[in-house]
Amino acid sequence: MLRLMISSELGEQGACRPGGDWEHVNFFPIDGTGVNIAKRVCEEHCDVQEQCLEFALTNHMDHGVWGGASERARRRLQRQRVPARVAIAEGRLTHDERSERRQQAAMEDTVKLRRELAS
Repeated sequence: MLRLMISSELGEQGACRPGGDWEHVNFFPIDGTGVNIAKRVCEEHCDVQEQCLEFALTNHMDHGVWGGASERARRRLQRQRVPARVAIAEGRLTHDERSERRQQAAMEDTVKLRRELAS
């Protein structure tokens, strides 16, 4: 399963892991109903949801539900991250500021996504 590429630790702890209770759920759905089911499993049953979402954003995962976020939700989050990447590329942030900014952006993205998913 593609999700095991995350890392062995996340792959073993995720609700989507092979042999787990939610293995039968398609995390690469082709319709909105499937997306909603996969998102609900992530939100309600996954212990590594935030790490999974961060992995997907960092590695530009284009397909599937990752960390409770659909492809569309992740694209929206990626667009919001662009200004930070531009500032880094232009050298406007030091190394320490970059690390702090990435951590802050990841937390803000996760909070925003959770709010969107809850509504």
